[in-house]
Amino acid sequence: MQADRHRAYTHIKEEKEDGKSSLSVIPPSRVPWAQARIKYFSHGVNKMSLDAIESAAFFLTLDDEPQDYDPAKTGSLDSYAKSLLHGKCYDRWAEKSKEHLCYELVRHSVVCFPEK
Repeated sequence: MQADRHRAYTHIKEEKEDGKSSLSVIPPSRVPWAQARIKYFSHGVNKMSLDAIESAAFFLTLDDEPQDYDPAKTGSLDSYAKSLLHGKCYDRWAEKSKEHLCYELVRHSVVCFPEK
């Protein structure tokens, strides 16, 4: 199992080095993002942070809000699914094809987006 993961991560890294992209979500207009990237992410700690995120094989989120699915509670599956997909809207990275989410109470989830 560990060897399989290592091969998968190596493949992702080599794909990135070859200039290929596995981005799963691309907004319709990249202009506002490109402008914000130049203004806020072209130097200092923001640039280092963004470089680390973009070169990573996956994104890890440590969520401080407990999530759980309880069939007896109406809406618990909806709440859990919303958390998996967009969280608080600032703590997820949708352009990675794989994201690990760790919640309180030791719940671990993996969100995988298909490559296009």
